[in-house]
Amino acid sequence: MLKEQIERFLIGFLESTIVKNTFIDLDIWSIIHIIFGGLLIFALFILIKRRSIRLSVLFGFLLVWELFEFILYGVIKVPLVSQESIQNVIWDLITSMFGGLMAEFLIFLGQILGKIRKG
Repeated sequence: MLKEQIERFLIGFLESTIVKNTFIDLDIWSIIHIIFGGLLIFALFILIKRRSIRLSVLFGFLLVWELFEFILYGVIKVPLVSQESIQNVIWDLITSMFGGLMAEFLIFLGQILGKIRKG
């Protein structure tokens, strides 16, 4: 019973709306997507040196993941996750890519500052 109450609380919290209208659909999960996109770019930075390829791999991975998630959660009930709308899936992609782009900017800034320090 306590486990179910905790799950309901977490689902309610994670799906708390930040902004929702006919165009935008952002919730607490969106913040997690931003963080995940950024962390994934940092991980990809270790493996892939070309920025355009990193961003392409990130987008491809996120697209496959969101499609998998959309199909899976429509078929199987997963704790802490409910069925998402297409609008929410699109905004998950946008926020994840935004996190990736922010991370890319930080990587770029670090590279520029490193070159400046070296003189």
